[in-house]
Amino acid sequence: MLKKHSFKLTSIALFVSLIAAPMVNAGTAGLSGRVDVKKLAADVKVVPNTANLSGRMAVKKLNVEVDRAAYAEVDGEIDNLRESIILDAVDAVVETNNALIALENNQTEVALASIKTAIGKLAVTLKREPDLGLKPIHVRKTIHDLKADPAIIKENIAMAEKHLKAGELQHARMLISPLVSDITVTTTSIPLSTYPDSLKAVVPLIDDGEIAEAKGALQTLLNTLITKDLIVPLPPLRAELALQEAETLVINENRTEEENQRLQELLTLAHDDLTLSELLGYGNKERFKAMHDLISEIENDIADGKGGTGWFDTIKQQWSDLFNVN
Repeated sequence: MLKKHSFKLTSIALFVSLIAAPMVNAGTAGLSGRVDVKKLAADVKVVPNTANLSGRMAVKKLNVEVDRAAYAEVDGEIDNLRESIILDAVDAVVETNNALIALENNQTEVALASIKTAIGKLAVTLKREPDLGLKPIHVRKTIHDLKADPAIIKENIAMAEKHLKAGELQHARMLISPLVSDITVTTTSIPLSTYPDSLKAVVPLIDDGEIAEAKGALQTLLNTLITKDLIVPLPPLRAELALQEAETLVINENRTEEENQRLQELLTLAHDDLTLSELLGYGNKERFKAMHDLISEIENDIADGKGGTGWFDTIKQQWSDLFNVN
């Protein structure tokens, strides 16, 4: 899971969904367009979130630093997932797709060769690790990073509510859809406990000339791949990272003027990201005011250069309750 710090990053709301989905749509590629294994195993998609949000805030140096730290936390999780990918299992899925494409082109011998290769790859994998169940074969990161003036967000929400009351669902959807700021880590896994036997069962269908049935079986097999989305909200993560650094500065009672300025900027950033978290629905709405009040107390205490340990203990205790929305 995500690396743990004093604020426990794993306490931030992580929304997980499971769906069955084909890895590749064979109907959209020809034999010349076989899947690149390396490209299949690592893919990053960045989606800028700008629709209807013209009031984007200026990004300061501190924001950029925290942004990088937030991305690095998620990248660590992705690296762990990618390390667990077995390329033989990736190859097996690629060859399954290639077999389906071959059958679409009435190339039964090519299809059988691809299936034979896939079965061999899976046999090697299971021989090394016979107890494998679901195994990752593909990891993709999608970033929706929203930095907008809270007033613009509130305006969008208010207009969307009016459209909903008027029964204008699609108008509301256009206003609401940009209101997201998170990183989605999508992992596709192969069910190794069932995949090999299902693949072997396709061979006699091809031998008997039952090509339509064989194609259906291969497509069904590709549809057994499991896709899981891990969604990491960015505003709570940024607020947490800002508070984490702020705590290290508060401990020092002999801070320089520059350190005092950075400390105040970190606490301001935490306020801003908590506000954004609340507006976007990342957390328990009734608990945000209490968290803002706790941070404001620290701001008052540091005004004359005070410092010490234990100042963030209550924040840490309440952090999980704030963002545990499941």
